[in-house]
Amino acid sequence: MTLQSSGAISFSEIQTEFGGSNPISISEYYRGGDNVLDHNTDIPESGAIALSDFYDGQNAAPSYTVTATSYTVTVGGGGAIGLQAGGESPASSNIDFITISTLGNGQKFGDLIVASFDGICCLGGTTRALFGGGAQPSGWSDRIMYVTFATKGNAADYGDLTTAMREPAPVNNTTRGIYCGGNTPSDLSNTINIKLKSCGVYNTV
Repeated sequence: MTLQSSGAISFSEIQTEFGGSNPISISEYYRGGDNVLDHNTDIPESGAIALSDFYDGQNAAPSYTVTATSYTVTVGGGGAIGLQAGGESPASSNIDFITISTLGNGQKFGDLIVASFDGICCLGGTTRALFGGGAQPSGWSDRIMYVTFATKGNAADYGDLTTAMREPAPVNNTTRGIYCGGNTPSDLSNTINIKLKSCGVYNTV
């Protein structure tokens, strides 16, 4: 349940929302730490911290629904921006962005390195979005491409998955992402460090 937007907030209310240990220490509640997710952008990552910084704070990550013909969608930049990339009929290299807080149409962000469709999947941290796998005109792909949320432009090469795949299930936090399973092969997972440019590490699901 989201914390109030004004008035007094107690330590116990913060602990109820975000978790943490007893006795309560305010240093447990820096953004990006063990208890406070990155979408709480008013809460500092270090330094001075005030109870009023927790106005409208919430433990659950905000959810967004995007309807599009593209095959991959991610939300990042502290929950401020959403990206849509690729597409089919015809295969597309386009990357569009929307600003989550503002109603409106998608705008051009840049282009993927190569047109991609059918199962390209995305991981989104606070600074980068990674697009991995999928089908490309040359066949199924092991390529990972990335963009930086703060800098609009074309995707660059990030590295490679351990094998070409499409439709893997992507999961991530702000540091690490995992591509799980997929359509042929279906028993692999790849671990990616989003902050550091490290490529797929093989595991069996």
